[in-house]
Amino acid sequence: MTYLDKVPIGISNTIKWIIGDETLKSFAKRYGLEQGSTIRVVLSDKDAIIAEVGDDHRLGISMDLASRIAV
Repeated sequence: MTYLDKVPIGISNTIKWIIGDETLKSFAKRYGLEQGSTIRVVLSDKDAIIAEVGDDHRLGISMDLASRIAV
């Protein structure tokens, strides 16, 4: 297990859990970020990543949030 901010580009992963309070988890769930979802890092730099969630959309995710998503 690792966190999304440490995952190599192009590798599909399954979200194991998200660390945070219910407000954060509810926010993440609106964008398809929940336990069991498939996520793939498309682009990464020091401040944020772009991730493909499922098959239908991409999201910009801050490194702060990425470091709370276990895959």
